[in-house]
Order: sequence, then C-alpha cells, then structure tokens
Amino acid sequence: MRTTNFLVRVINSAPTVTLEYSGQAYLGEAYAFSAKVADKNETDVGALCSRTTWSVSGTDVLSATSGCQVTVTFGAEGTRTVSATTKDRENSVTTKSANVFVNPARPYPYPVITSSGVYSRESWIVNGQFFGCIDYAVSTGATIDIDLTGCSLVIGDPPQRYSGQVEVENPSNEALTYTFRLYVESGTQYESLYSSLINSPEPYFQLYDRFNSGRGTGPCHVTVTVNAPEASRSKSATIWTGRCTYHSFQLN
Repeated sequence: MRTTNFLVRVINSAPTVTLEYSGQAYLGEAYAFSAKVADKNETDVGALCSRTTWSVSGTDVLSATSGCQVTVTFGAEGTRTVSATTKDRENSVTTKSANVFVNPARPYPYPVITSSGVYSRESWIVNGQFFGCIDYAVSTGATIDIDLTGCSLVIGDPPQRYSGQVEVENPSNEALTYTFRLYVESGTQYESLYSSLINSPEPYFQLYDRFNSGRGTGPCHVTVTVNAPEASRSKSATIWTGRCTYHSFQLN
C-alpha cells in the first residue's frame, strides 16, 4: 500500500469593484458615482457596500464617505481622481480609481437630482390601526421580490410593492421626463435590461415582473436619467443596488 500526502493551500479571493458613472462633469455640480461590488465568497452586497469607502483630493467634496452610491462635487477643473475601496469579511481589499475631466462651471446646471432610491409601498399601521400607505426606502444590498404588490387605498389592481423614485431641483419648472431601467445579472458574467420606463413625465417607476417562469434571485440595480430640454443638462445615476427575485422567461 502506498500513501501520498499533499498540502492544499486555500487562498481567499479578493472582492471586485467597478466604478460606474456617465455624462459630463462640471465644476460645482454633484456628479454621481456607483460602485458595483462583488465577492465570490460573499453574497451579501449590502455588507460589501457598507465596507466600501471613497476618497477624493483637494477641494472635491463627497456626499458620503461610504456606501455604493455617492456624488462628488468637484472643486477644481481638469482631470480629477475618485477612488473606491471595498473589503471582504476576510479583510482582503480592492481599490479602483476613475479619472474624470471636469469642465468649467455652467450658468444653469439644473435639473439637479436631490434624492433617489427604491421604495417599498407598505401599510402604515400604528397601535393596530391603519392610517394609510407609505413608502419606505429599501436599503442598499437588500433582496426584493418584484412580483409582489403593495398597499393600496383604492379598489382595483394594487400597485407594485417596489418602485424607483427620484426627486429633482427644478427652479424654472422645465418640462422634464424620466427614464428608469432595471438591470439583472447572472453571476459576474453579464447583465441585461429586464424592464424600463422611457421618457415618462412622472419621476416614478413601478418595478414589475415581466414573465411567469424561471424564478430565481440574483444581483440587480436600477438607474435613472432625468431628461432636460437641453440634452447636455440631463442627469443620470444608479439609484439602487441589491438583489431581485424575479421570473426570467415566459411559459404560455
């Protein structure tokens, strides 16, 4: 009888982070960044986001120093660097940086996105008494089931429980439209557009399930573009990142 011994060394893989941003950056205007984070040993996107930190230099200002969605208000023109660092449970660290060219300030920067996210339409109950319906913000990294319906005050088909929403500063009351997109992902190999709402006059998008079979759960994110009459002033941002439960194909 022969016996062979060998040593297996298991090494933890570092997390991955990709920076997503779009459009022209201008001096003094908030510019949106999103960190797409993943780790093959950790499915909790919310935990990874909570351990993701951001850094800028000089007079640039971050809206938050951690999380997966931030804005940067640049304090100088020219090429500026924004970095995001994420860390897994085993303290393996990955950093990605983006170099963004910042244009001179423009005289009219609006519309400006002031808040955004995915919200859950829930019953407002206090001491057992129903007071109506209310939207609660869904935290980054949470898992949502886009097939669910939410609270309703009228008879008929209830609204979807989850919706993407955005608020903007629009001092001239320009006619704006809103384009929302929901993307779903399969592992880390690809992402695909699952549903969308194009050029809507309402800053609101009900997340809905398109199909009736192939139910599963995976990473997803929601984006918005606020379309201004002058296209160069339109604003885009990723407003939420997490996991979605949904159907992937149709059975008639």
